[in-house]
Amino acid sequence: MNLELLLQLKQHWMGLRGRTYDLLDVLKDNDLEKKLPFPESKTLYYQFWSLVGTSESFAQFISTGTWKGWNSSLPFDVTEASLDDIKSRLQKGEYEIIDALERADPMREFEGGETPLYLYITLAELESHHHGQIVPYIMAHNLPIPKSWARHYSLSRQ
Repeated sequence: MNLELLLQLKQHWMGLRGRTYDLLDVLKDNDLEKKLPFPESKTLYYQFWSLVGTSESFAQFISTGTWKGWNSSLPFDVTEASLDDIKSRLQKGEYEIIDALERADPMREFEGGETPLYLYITLAELESHHHGQIVPYIMAHNLPIPKSWARHYSLSRQ
């Protein structure tokens, strides 16, 4: 991969994923069970379960060019995982994503027409989407706002 492009993608990913870690660092394990005030709401944990599965699935997609389906290595049940479990799985997925990008030709078209660069952009969009999904949990449950979220998303309680 073009070294300058790779550097920019890694820098972007580290900032985006870094905000995810910043949030995990201020939460407590029991926060993972919180829901929003409507019957269809999933737990806050569900957002992280989805982030882990998306990272794992897209790392493989970027690496091989073949979509092998979506799967999360975290258990679906919030009571079977912790913040440490989430963080370690996200870190493993992060390593796999960076490794896949380092080995990829960013503009090489896979069979479905996607390129590694396009797949990375899609992955980054999904990570950002889940950050947007998490904001209502932060506000509804008066959870701490990490400084990086306050700065990047202009997030405050004022």
